[in-house]
Amino acid sequence: ISDVGRLMQEYGVTAAFHNHVGSVIETRAELDQLMHHTDPAIIALGPDTGHMAWAGGDVSDMVRTYATRIVTMHLKDVNPDAVHEARTQHVDYRGAERLGVWTELGQGAVDFPTIFGYLRDAGFAGWLIVETDVTQLPSASASAILSRAYLRTLGV
Repeated sequence: ISDVGRLMQEYGVTAAFHNHVGSVIETRAELDQLMHHTDPAIIALGPDTGHMAWAGGDVSDMVRTYATRIVTMHLKDVNPDAVHEARTQHVDYRGAERLGVWTELGQGAVDFPTIFGYLRDAGFAGWLIVETDVTQLPSASASAILSRAYLRTLGV
């Protein structure tokens, strides 16, 4: 992965790893190993808050630990009851989506106020990308409006 990062730097692009449930690196322990074995000057982090929460990681602590390596972040929230049910039933990714794992920002278990505090303290100036893979609301527009309203309450 460091070789890819070095090659990308030659073209002015920063390589940022993105965690994801169902991939080679989804848990906090796996992410810690990757971060430990890669050079921060070569490999940055573009984490997904929802995927880390679904994988059982402490999202706030992950952001605190790696805030200086984060160059972008996918903001996603999870329904903790649906996450528990998905783990208990050992369902696949699509099955977990059908159980309602994803929810709009501020409606789930991810502690965004703490996360934004850590990012602010680290001088974060990258992109924040709001994602709700599958909304539980009547439309994608309703989902976006609710998530945007929540972010405004946090000053984002």
